[in-house]
Amino acid sequence: HDQIEAMTLADRIAVLKDGELQQLGTPKEVYDTPENLFVAGFMGSPSMSFINVTVEQAGSGLVVNVEGSDGRKLALPVPDYLQGWAGKQVVLGIRPEHISQPDEQKRDSQMVAESRFTVEVTEPTGPDILAVIRLNNVDVQCRLDAEHPVNWGEEAELMFDMRKVVFFDPDSEKRIRP
Repeated sequence: HDQIEAMTLADRIAVLKDGELQQLGTPKEVYDTPENLFVAGFMGSPSMSFINVTVEQAGSGLVVNVEGSDGRKLALPVPDYLQGWAGKQVVLGIRPEHISQPDEQKRDSQMVAESRFTVEVTEPTGPDILAVIRLNNVDVQCRLDAEHPVNWGEEAELMFDMRKVVFFDPDSEKRIRP
């Protein structure tokens, strides 16, 4: 029942729900590529945030749009394997470490997007700051650098690293596979 302990001690993890096996794999596999919404929300602390979005065609690529509490919008790039989902709603699963202050090394990727959003809540943890922003009316956790503090109510320049984001079918709650 303690996912942190399992992640640190186990070579393989079995995630059960109501006595039914949801996923079996290494801690990294279970954390990075959860099979369904239950596993994604259970593994990790803080847990993955889930945002309902619609996949849209934008030029030669695909995007999903998010809107902050201040009305600011951002088109986030998504991988081509979601082509069959264009025009349909999916659940975007994003971990706190995939929303951070801009990082020059990541800026070269086509799967990165940046914008300013209002920080609703901050929680200093020592080496970093857990912050909450609202996207599409959902509280979304971000992991920010404690060396560049941001206070609640302030705007922060945030980078969304979409390379490790996971997408789920809203009906079956299963991960959409590449």
